[in-house]
Amino acid sequence: MIERGKRGGKEITPRGTELPAKQLPKKLLKISPETTTQEIPDPQALSTALREMRTKRDLTVGEVSHATELPPLEYYAVERGRNFGGGRNEPSVGIVEGILDIYTARLHLNTGHEKRDAVQGKSGIVFHVQTEQISKGVSPEDRVGSGVQSDKDEKIITIMEAAKLLRSKLEIRPNPPEVEIRYISNEEVFRDVLRDMRVERGLSPSEVSEIAGIGKEIYGDVEVERKGKFDKQVRLSTAEKILTVYDAELHINTGNPGADVPVDVRVQLCNARKDKGFTQNHVAQVLGVTQTVISQIENKKVDPPIDMITGFARAVKANLEIRASSSED
Repeated sequence: MIERGKRGGKEITPRGTELPAKQLPKKLLKISPETTTQEIPDPQALSTALREMRTKRDLTVGEVSHATELPPLEYYAVERGRNFGGGRNEPSVGIVEGILDIYTARLHLNTGHEKRDAVQGKSGIVFHVQTEQISKGVSPEDRVGSGVQSDKDEKIITIMEAAKLLRSKLEIRPNPPEVEIRYISNEEVFRDVLRDMRVERGLSPSEVSEIAGIGKEIYGDVEVERKGKFDKQVRLSTAEKILTVYDAELHINTGNPGADVPVDVRVQLCNARKDKGFTQNHVAQVLGVTQTVISQIENKKVDPPIDMITGFARAVKANLEIRASSSED
């Protein structure tokens, strides 16, 4: 039995709250992930967005309430934006995030600053609003979340108001893909990782070379040993072509998420060097090359081997990684 609401002295049941027990589990397993970004400046926009996300997937109120473990009437009030007594429904951040989770979506604060916005993820919307308030000099007692026991308890209306004061936009965004990270300490490790990625996906060396468009001989110099050793160093351009087969890319991890922007790895190295306060001469001395070589790398005028990329990263106290979008069968 589900709880019933009252309107005008009569008991009512929101349409679609009946749970088809036999069909529900299979149907909920096939919920398609959200792919669009929607701005939600006010409670009405949130209610509309949640209703459209449900109806375009042909889900009932009961099915969504079951998936989110919310009582049907409680979910229905969130979607209507009104309680059955007529007052405005003000759901918590935790409830909204729980609903968005079944659509593989999340709340996002769009500040207009690409680097800061790029690192928003599992920390939650309250944390990122707090971070933005700190950067704008908002006093601790006035910050979002200061009066609640848990970030999940904060009211979504409070987040909306804070976003406006910060001249930012509160949005619903698709979750970023899960990322598989592999640390690359040197060229030998890089070759081993490439072999593992190929084997994990059931591909042959010839298939990888064909997809990457690099030719079998070139790929043979990457993964296949000849006479107990590798004939040639792996060049950056070759590595990048191979990684596209696995929807992966090279990344410089500086330990500062706000500075780790996905651009050409040579530009990342240049940015890391400057952010850490190192000179080109310092990197050149560590690698045993001239300052001119370092300048050419940073300006993308040469195609350096992977060993030089890993050495450059270590010289500026950073790590070279392979980042690949995880896929689930």
